Amino acid sequence: MGDIDSSVHRIPRLNLRGNVSDAEAKLLSELSELDTPLSISQISDELDKSKSTVARHVNSLESENLVTTAKEGRTKSVTLSDSGRVFLKGRRPQVS
Repeated sequence: MGDIDSSVHRIPRLNLRGNVSDAEAKLLSELSELDTPLSISQISDELDKSKSTVARHVNSLESENLVTTAKEGRTKSVTLSDSGRVFLKGRRPQVS
């Protein structure tokens, strides 16, 4: 049984509500539209916000499991998570 226990991975819980500000939601939307990992600098340029503001938003969104980050040398790459995609779908107005 030890082998089975050691191979089980923890699956993050999807965050459907999230504690997200409008600015953070805009950042999520931008990541969704571009559909590619972006650096803090690239996001900062796209949203015309300071790098420190973007970094703060990214940290908040990462704590809510709405984005994932990866270090690539000195650059932090930000990607929309599955939870972030689900969150955005629930947040967008439905067109009938």
